Amino acid sequence: MAVKKASVAVLDTLFGPVALEAFHGRKVRIHGFGTFQAKHKEARTAHNPVTGEEVHVPAKDELVLKASESGWFIRSDSCGSFHGFRCLQPVPFVSRELG
Repeated sequence: MAVKKASVAVLDTLFGPVALEAFHGRKVRIHGFGTFQAKHKEARTAHNPVTGEEVHVPAKDELVLKASESGWFIRSDSCGSFHGFRCLQPVPFVSRELG
């Protein structure tokens, strides 16, 4: 449990200020990583797929990340080829020229 608490603390320290700025209407751009911004979703009616019952989903604000194309993330499938989009593996300090 200590590792989980430490992980939560690190993520809160890193992304807390980002979320705060985004929810105040500002775009937060981290070079080489991406752009964060808040997105408002209106209230809607959904259906429970098991029972078919209608469910009210309240309005909410979400933090959205648009990933950068600078090489921090490499999209690859499980076979290691770079044409699929099933896996998203963080690979820091990798050149975009992968061959």
